Amino acid sequence: MITVGLVFTRADATAQRTLGEGLTARLGQDVPPALSGPSTVAARFGDRQRASWWTSAPADLPVVVTAVSGFADGRTVDAPQPADKATAKGRTDAVAQSGLGHEAKGITERLERLLRTTATAAAKEKKAR
Repeated sequence: MITVGLVFTRADATAQRTLGEGLTARLGQDVPPALSGPSTVAARFGDRQRASWWTSAPADLPVVVTAVSGFADGRTVDAPQPADKATAKGRTDAVAQSGLGHEAKGITERLERLLRTTATAAAKEKKAR
């Protein structure tokens, strides 16, 4: 299960770059919230089910992107970890073996690419007017 959050900022490129530097490390154990969806397969996905997460604030986009992953069967995780730790070489715990860190980071990076593509197209369209 993965939930995603987008927070759009009014930061200029310099402020956005500063915001993004080491963001996950600065957050420490402040894991983004899990967002459940009543009457969906995500209904049981809450804070106790969070396994891994990734947070990014790309310098070239005014946005903070977060993705939180966990097990779809509702099992709990004692200590959720940022994706870079969950994907470290030699890890053998359930979170590492399931690829939840890879999923959280991958979805975040994919959303950044999509937002970048959309922003570029919008800027070109605006310029053409």
